Amino acid sequence: MAISTQHYYTNVSKAPFFYKQMLIPLETPFESSSLLRIKRIGHLFDNRHFRFEKINLEYNLHFVVAGRGRVISDGIETEMKEGDIYMFFPGHSTIHTDSPESPWEYYWLCLDIKDTSLIDATGLSEEKPGRPLRNSPEIWNYIVSLFKRIESGNSGPCTAISEAWRIFDMISEKTTDTPVPLHEQIKRYVDSAEKFPGVKETANALDISRATVHRIFSENYGMPLKEYVDAKRHETACKILENSSFTVRQTAAACGFSSVQYFCRAFRKLSGISPSEWRATKTKKSSKS
Repeated sequence: MAISTQHYYTNVSKAPFFYKQMLIPLETPFESSSLLRIKRIGHLFDNRHFRFEKINLEYNLHFVVAGRGRVISDGIETEMKEGDIYMFFPGHSTIHTDSPESPWEYYWLCLDIKDTSLIDATGLSEEKPGRPLRNSPEIWNYIVSLFKRIESGNSGPCTAISEAWRIFDMISEKTTDTPVPLHEQIKRYVDSAEKFPGVKETANALDISRATVHRIFSENYGMPLKEYVDAKRHETACKILENSSFTVRQTAAACGFSSVQYFCRAFRKLSGISPSEWRATKTKKSSKS
């Protein structure tokens, strides 16, 4: 997937401030069907007297990793510092400035949110656009690694969606201390993974045996984990083939198959036809309609 980056600099000799920003757009063939996705990811740092004003048109979620500053959103002023998050809401007039003695650095996500009730879980609102995070070091490390991974071009067609859900889950305010049942932990891990994990990888991630993964998942969901993962792979492959220009080889790689031959055999097992034949059938139906 081609990724373009853009760098913006102010002219230090003509402006009282300096900052550097990198923006990276993310694309997905599933844009129309996703309730939550990342449209762009950005990184900004400055060295003095940063001030930015705009009429916001999108949802922008900021993660302050260093320094501190002040955000005014539609007249609501919030002091922000390292370890905090804040959201810009569409239609709001926003101003954000740093403290000259403590310039700030932050990462941010431009989000497409079709179901705004999802924002409630984050503890953010138009009346309370910012708050501290209890587990900020863990989240900051993840955001930084995600940015570097996307910057290097190591992202797939599901990244914009899967990473948005993963981050929302990480920053959500937990309202209960009830432990998550093991079968739900297994399913959540598989559903949130960017690649499609097998039984061994899932067992290692949750520090349990492969036999336990197989037994617990089968008992609660009526099928082995491998069968569930194969169905998810097949569903994803169908969406990619129908909604993108990916080749069969690219689709195989995006779905985590080690070879295109293995992918074609697995696809034919579930569909009865090859990936190319399946795409041709969908294209023919689309042209008729």
